[in-house]
Amino acid sequence: YGMARRTTTLEFESHERHDTNARGTMGPDHNVRCQMTKKGESFGYNRWIYYRMWVISQILEDRLEEYYRSNFALTRSQWRILSTLSFKGSLTASELAQWTNQDKTRVSQCLAELSEGGLLSRTKDKEDGRRVTIKLLPKGKRLFARISPKAQELETELFSILSPAEQNALSGLMDRLQAWAFQFTKSGKPF
Repeated sequence: YGMARRTTTLEFESHERHDTNARGTMGPDHNVRCQMTKKGESFGYNRWIYYRMWVISQILEDRLEEYYRSNFALTRSQWRILSTLSFKGSLTASELAQWTNQDKTRVSQCLAELSEGGLLSRTKDKEDGRRVTIKLLPKGKRLFARISPKAQELETELFSILSPAEQNALSGLMDRLQAWAFQFTKSGKPF
């Protein structure tokens, strides 16, 4: 795996003891709890919830990237665009940049590459010629359909350690956190 994966795994393991939990899988020691801190109170970055979500995300993305890079010669940025368009339908380049959390220049480069490969179309809006709508072509939809089962397998494996009730609760919490994050980004509030 890439350097980022090795580093994040080592950082995570160096700060917490691991043992086998009731389901027989490795996990953080049950004495280590995720806790929010009071304002001004400090704790290690490895306990920050967004750091922990990032670590999980990177591990899963690295694994999926191995598959789509070796089998379909896609980059992570291209995969993010394909999957986002698959779920959202059609978007502008600016909207894609926001949804995929990538800069506009990178999105523009990926759009050119994916368009050249016959995976998506870019259509000028008839009412506003400056606005270009991007959507997947049948070839792009078929490619997404070939890769997405692997992404689903990873998610299923991740969630297998949670009960159905825990899975539903986590999904609902993630919806709320994601909505907040998008609002935070749009608000432009200074940090």
